Amino acid sequence: MANERRQSGQPAASGSKRRMRFYFAGIVIFSCWALYALINQEHRLNIESGRLAEAKEKKAATEQQISSVKQEIERLRDPEYIGQLANKQGMIREGEKVIEVTE
Repeated sequence: MANERRQSGQPAASGSKRRMRFYFAGIVIFSCWALYALINQEHRLNIESGRLAEAKEKKAATEQQISSVKQEIERLRDPEYIGQLANKQGMIREGEKVIEVTE
């Protein structure tokens, strides 16, 4: 077969050139795919990082609400505070007199 190529005037390296072209085409295609995958992953990472930051902010706000509710619960265990709340709503204790100020 090698003798036939030499006799027909074709160089023996034409097959290897064709293989090299396929090899380089494969490398180019693979490189393009890898670049696309990298860009796509970077984009998704940015989106997920934003979602994570929002979730952390929401968590901090929720923890702050929880601490304020716990503080309110502790205050409601104090009879003096309950009395103050009752006074604000117009309730009075037995024996107390209501003094109304008008202007």
